[in-house]
Amino acid sequence: MKTYLSLASVAILLLCQAVVVADDDDKGKGKNGKRGAGDPEAMFKRMDADGNGKVTKEEYTKFQEAVQEKLKDKGKGGAGKGAGLGDRLFTMMDADKDGSITLDEFKKAREKMAERGGKAKGKGKDPK
Repeated sequence: MKTYLSLASVAILLLCQAVVVADDDDKGKGKNGKRGAGDPEAMFKRMDADGNGKVTKEEYTKFQEAVQEKLKDKGKGGAGKGAGLGDRLFTMMDADKDGSITLDEFKKAREKMAERGGKAKGKGKDPK
């Protein structure tokens, strides 16, 4: 149950981030005609403030704060919601533990969460 709640919290946080990215997308569409919410490259690009191809914990934290502020402005949340969860999510995504997230690590983490989410909902073999 604890694993499911953690997974749900992470999924909600990523969904909130995706919604904000999609709302901010000037054209409303990302690469390949997808909205920003479905385009990991668009979300990663928004997080990678210096454009070096890696998202540091500082960049990720600033992105998280911006997301929370946008949600607060829209009346869909408040600043500080999910505090600590962002740190755990960053740590989970940083597969090689070098202190930054690459686009590949980001995509793999999203796939892993989607796979676990399907299993937790009874769509997979074992919801461990």
